[in-house]
Amino acid sequence: MLLRPPSKLAFFPVLLFPSSPNSLPIPSRLLLLLTVIINIMILNQHPVKGISVAVVGGGITGAIAAETLSKHFTDLVVFDQGRRGPGGRASHRSVDSKTQQVVVSATTNSASAYEFDHGCQFFRADTNAMKELTRRWQQQNWVAPWNGRFGSVVGGGGSTTSASKSAVVDFFGLPERKDEPVYIGVGGMHNVPQKILSGCDVRVESGTRVTNVKRNDDMGQWEVWGVSGNAAYHDTKVASKGSTKNGDGDDTSAVLATVDAVLLTDISSASESWHRASAGIPDELRNQIPKRPRVPLFSCMVALDRPLGDTLMPYDGFTVSASPESPLWFAARSQSKPGFPTNDANDDAECWTLVSTPKYACEQIAQTTMRDPKTGAFRPQENSYLNTVPGPALFDAFMDAVRLQNGNNNDANHDSLPKPVYLQAQRWGSGLPAPFKENQEVQDICGSMYTCDLPDSVVYPRIQGQASGDQKKEEDIDFIHDDALQLYYAGDFCSSRCPGFEASALSGLDVAKYMVETLTKDQ
Repeated sequence: MLLRPPSKLAFFPVLLFPSSPNSLPIPSRLLLLLTVIINIMILNQHPVKGISVAVVGGGITGAIAAETLSKHFTDLVVFDQGRRGPGGRASHRSVDSKTQQVVVSATTNSASAYEFDHGCQFFRADTNAMKELTRRWQQQNWVAPWNGRFGSVVGGGGSTTSASKSAVVDFFGLPERKDEPVYIGVGGMHNVPQKILSGCDVRVESGTRVTNVKRNDDMGQWEVWGVSGNAAYHDTKVASKGSTKNGDGDDTSAVLATVDAVLLTDISSASESWHRASAGIPDELRNQIPKRPRVPLFSCMVALDRPLGDTLMPYDGFTVSASPESPLWFAARSQSKPGFPTNDANDDAECWTLVSTPKYACEQIAQTTMRDPKTGAFRPQENSYLNTVPGPALFDAFMDAVRLQNGNNNDANHDSLPKPVYLQAQRWGSGLPAPFKENQEVQDICGSMYTCDLPDSVVYPRIQGQASGDQKKEEDIDFIHDDALQLYYAGDFCSSRCPGFEASALSGLDVAKYMVETLTKDQ
């Protein structure tokens, strides 16, 4: 590692005792030796100048990787396409309750806003490494346990017979493992990656989508190309017929940075060129990424005009069990989460996030594909579809669950239930990597592989020998690397751990440690 020249202050004991060390008393010699050792340790912790790194994606993988890399490299930039700042699948949305407009630059929750975690609902800490990260985040008040009431109810028009209630559906360990703690970012899941990034020495370019990574052989570096503004977002029509074309057909992308090494942390960045989030990474790296099917999901953010109350719904988070007709997998009450506004803060409105089953999402994506079946172009999310098909379907299933939880009694009839005052759906085309399962059923939808065939639980021990696809290794790693090209890829899509936040976080931590070791070995 490159050492900075020591200052005179660092060797103050030498200046204080100019005679040879052998002439010093033993305590002074020990003091001198200890001071030199400490200074060597401090010097070795200084970041290395001259090595530049770009991180593509500001979700939890990119954030943790950037935090670790920033301790060793001075030229570090993170590109994230989110319009409301970094977060990735740890997404949060604040909506002004008066205007129903999304609050774009919400750094803290507003008492008059509807607040939703519409991506990752919580995370677990099953490994010692994740427990240590969580402990540190708790000390900084970035995360807290979600001490909610969790259960499972019948939904989707099913009956309340004992047979239909026998199978409890799992959602990342809830409700069956509800005695084990789950955590959320205080005030929203997005606060975890955002606070990590704001607390380290790294430049963050939000609202910026990387479109290509090109090798500049003359410089021996990588050119990171991309766009910003509306063309960067997944839900706009700008550039929908070509990832970097404006209305006149001109290429609007530009060089964002020229760097020595690139770390990609978003599965969509490894997509083929038709996908808007494709980063055009070289085949040498993309071909190493395991070809795991994607588990799509829809979420729906709903604000009710009044709380359901414990009488109608005694749970803060629940799954919908033993009813394959229901599109609803999990529902979470925002007001039960630490750092969220209480009911009386916004005129007693109650906010819920509804998460679809993978089966329902696969059916919807097959009918309304993410790719135009004729032109092959990317099809952005549009509210005209989201809020007329998947959104209402999830809300109806939610109300079915409420009624059936109450035995369809008069207190829970259709007319007496709370009404939605805000509803917005979201598509997660790459919600999760498919959990490892033998003989998994896979669907090919417009050239992308999807599955809704999940194991009984998506919380399971690490699968050995799977992290790098079909080729087993003596020691599993949770990232992809090409040391010669200085290209790296990380995230739960190349992890042998169960999918989700923890796998993504630890993949980011592991790849960053590896990059530091390999990029500085000749310094």
